[in-house]
Amino acid sequence: MGNSEHTISLFEDVAETISAKYLAEIKMMAGIKGSRPDFEEIMPKLSAMEKELTQKALAILEAYKKEQPEASENVTDNLSRIIKSTIEGFIKQL
Repeated sequence: MGNSEHTISLFEDVAETISAKYLAEIKMMAGIKGSRPDFEEIMPKLSAMEKELTQKALAILEAYKKEQPEASENVTDNLSRIIKSTIEGFIKQL
């Protein structure tokens, strides 16, 4: 596995972990409330998850750029794709 593939795989794992954390929080909210939280209650969590994913992606990308500056556009595109698909998957699980 090349360095870019390793970086992308690492972020996929990070994104999955972050998504699972926020999904668990929503499920706890639902358990306490006795029903699925309202849209207004979910949106701040979704926004926080997107922010955390973006921050982690930027940190990973910066580290990658130090080692492989010429190939960073491909990694950037893949990290963006992972963020988008993670958010979409999260919403589908609600």
